[in-house]
Amino acid sequence: VLRADAGCILQDLQDFTAKNMNCLVPVDLGAKGTCQIGGNLSTNAGGVYYYRYGSLHANCLGLEVVVPSSHGAEILNLG
Repeated sequence: VLRADAGCILQDLQDFTAKNMNCLVPVDLGAKGTCQIGGNLSTNAGGVYYYRYGSLHANCLGLEVVVPSSHGAEILNLG
């Protein structure tokens, strides 16, 4: 299981998981050097691994979302 912030660059996540976890992130895009994983999840980006590993939404176990409220920030755990 990989926990990442929404602003992580996809290429950095792929390099980290290949080197330290001996696995891969199931999305590969042409813009992987500049796109962020939060944007990939919000658009359900797939790339060339889509047919083999399924959608990115299907591979996501959950999200922790911070939303503003009248009493400050509220954290929602989805998953």
